[in-house]
Amino acid sequence: MATAERPRTIRVLLANLRPIVHKLILDALVGKPDIEIVEAHSDVGAAAAVAEWCPDVVVVPAADAAEPYYTATRRYPAVRIVEIVQGPLDVYEVRLLAANPGDTTVVDAIRAVAARNR
Repeated sequence: MATAERPRTIRVLLANLRPIVHKLILDALVGKPDIEIVEAHSDVGAAAAVAEWCPDVVVVPAADAAEPYYTATRRYPAVRIVEIVQGPLDVYEVRLLAANPGDTTVVDAIRAVAARNR
């Protein structure tokens, strides 16, 4: 009897995100059967976090915070990066984000970049 092949799990590392953004992304990812969430501790460097967790995708804030992860991917070329733009939040943006916790945009981005390695 043939067994069904299990879908590949995408290991996602969340790193250096603003707390509210981190929570919203975490809420969007929790419960997705094809996504495993791992989190970098702030005292661990980018290369060490990538080496320790072997993620398929790293979710980081855009700009300078992402650069150490791009440097780490030179050593680990299978790792893909999703940058989250984090501008100053005003009250309207916080309300908008809080009203859309099921937004799949980040989930779709993670799945798309992970699919490049399959």
